[in-house]
Amino acid sequence: NIEVTIIAHWPTVDVAALLEELVPNGEDSLPALEGAASYNASATNSGFNVTVRFETTAEKNASQDAYIALLEEAGFEYAGDDEYGDPYFNSPHDEFCVNPWLGSSALNIDVYAGTFTPPTVGFPADDINAALKAIDSSVTDKLPEYTTDLIYTFDADTTGVQIMAMPTDVDTEIGLFCANLLANQFTEAGADNYGDMHYSSPNGQLDVCAWNYYDYYIIIDVVIN
Repeated sequence: NIEVTIIAHWPTVDVAALLEELVPNGEDSLPALEGAASYNASATNSGFNVTVRFETTAEKNASQDAYIALLEEAGFEYAGDDEYGDPYFNSPHDEFCVNPWLGSSALNIDVYAGTFTPPTVGFPADDINAALKAIDSSVTDKLPEYTTDLIYTFDADTTGVQIMAMPTDVDTEIGLFCANLLANQFTEAGADNYGDMHYSSPNGQLDVCAWNYYDYYIIIDVVIN
């Protein structure tokens, strides 16, 4: 029997080609990370991703810190965290940004053209209320201001707005948010089939429900009645 040892290398050529496609004739390069069991580089809709797998969980968990150290050594600057708490680093000439984050089985390194601007911390009540008004101009009820140091994101559709944040303790955040609704003249409108309480706005124009999504996110659904 012949024992074959497969040595995995950072896909330098693949990464360089993807970076050239993303930032043609750019000056900045991406530092390599050695010591992985396997690598995979592939294009995405907005940039590219390098997936880095390790033999052990301990090695994977240490890999994010190791890669951040390589980025900083190469002159990349920390630009802030996204709504998931994952860090971004801008390249030395601000040509692209790098987001190293830990998945369940690998270190993922996402690369995007341009610089990263961190999302605003806090509850974007004005933006949410403007989105509701844009959906239905007759809506006069508003979501109240809510003091928090979390990063909230939201999406609007034809029926209302869904808001999301990733707190340390989801149930505590739900309790604080719902207490804030009650303090601003919202009233309990009954629980749904999942046991989540709904709240009606002062003039009954909005239905609001905050719920726990797998202990990771607080999801706030705001539906125009």
